[in-house]
Amino acid sequence: MKLSRRQIIALITLGLLNGLIVIAALSLFTTPATLPDGSIDQAPNIALAASTTPPASPLPTPTKWLPTKWPVTPWVAPTRSVTPTPAVSPMPCATDWCKILGVQPIDAPPEGQTAPPGYGIQIHGCGSTQPSHSIDLIQRAGFNWVKQQVRWDEIEGVQAVYSWRCVDDVVQVAQRYGLNVVLSINTAPKWAQNSDGSPNPTRFATFAAAVAQRYKGRIQAIEVLNEPNLFIEWNARLNPAGYAQLLAAASIRIRQIDPNILIISAGLAPTRWNDWGAALDDLKFMQQIAGTVSRSADCVGVHYNDGRSSPLDSGSPFEQLVTQYHDLTGKPVCLTEFGIAAPLEGQKPPAGFEWSANTTEVDAARWLAAGMQWAQLHPDIMRLIVVWNFDYYHNTDDANSLYALEV
Repeated sequence: MKLSRRQIIALITLGLLNGLIVIAALSLFTTPATLPDGSIDQAPNIALAASTTPPASPLPTPTKWLPTKWPVTPWVAPTRSVTPTPAVSPMPCATDWCKILGVQPIDAPPEGQTAPPGYGIQIHGCGSTQPSHSIDLIQRAGFNWVKQQVRWDEIEGVQAVYSWRCVDDVVQVAQRYGLNVVLSINTAPKWAQNSDGSPNPTRFATFAAAVAQRYKGRIQAIEVLNEPNLFIEWNARLNPAGYAQLLAAASIRIRQIDPNILIISAGLAPTRWNDWGAALDDLKFMQQIAGTVSRSADCVGVHYNDGRSSPLDSGSPFEQLVTQYHDLTGKPVCLTEFGIAAPLEGQKPPAGFEWSANTTEVDAARWLAAGMQWAQLHPDIMRLIVVWNFDYYHNTDDANSLYALEV
């Protein structure tokens, strides 16, 4: 099978390296775990060879359409045609990547020690490619989690009239491959919005309970909304107290259905910039909801979509972001979007992402691996790390393609 460069990055990062990249199932047992007790399946161990990382470049200047200082990657439906998935064959290893990366499986921790974090990739299972295509590659690369968005407005556009098919397909395929599943619920339909356009907490909680009920025992985690510190996601004046109310209501209803499920607070867009009409500094937002997150969530959701330095650099933006969220809430971190922006060869980054122009795919491979290694070194902090993204893109002018592993 001919793989794209981004697929090769993913497989190099978390597959087996031995001169040739043999894309084969790792000896990892990925039986879904009962999460609140802390047990998570074995995960790949990333061992980096010594390398020199370039210094981080200055933060970009916000643009009119992208007001954040850190990249935001809104969902855009892909338009690719469906292609059959042939058998996977060995691929030659790019020399420079082989020098940089090395991977070894790790054993389960001794009794009484913290379990290693879970490792996943977010897919667009409701796109033009069948979920089995993405999930097969993800499982072969050694990941043990898959993340899928649950777009409420597409599932229940009319109240009490449901269309679950694509999410059903993702959950069914993930089960067949032995992967844990995190569903991220977002995009409230018109009928479920408050007068200002924000999602109504009671109606959201009712839908979250329906998700928990339908997939009870087949999914392991639910993320309660996506990036509510952005206007394009919250759809109203930004309101930390409003989100806290929604999280609390949803948590109660989900736990009534499935007390064993992992509840993750919404990953915030890492803006570090304020404009109440468009975006709110994620750290300030988290400071205002930290108490509710501590009471109502099992894991604090975090997003890190960057691409200018290694997570292993001392005092890196990655390390600062993750540890600040952990310290504020006292909760383990679920990094539900972890992306490194790298243009394809000859690709000009979209407006607002010019800062990524000098990040190479070798950088992306190295820094994704470094993030995994950081997670392994800090199992007391990191519960789950999910790569953003596998196949969320429209074309190479779409900012999502900068992060996509399959392009």
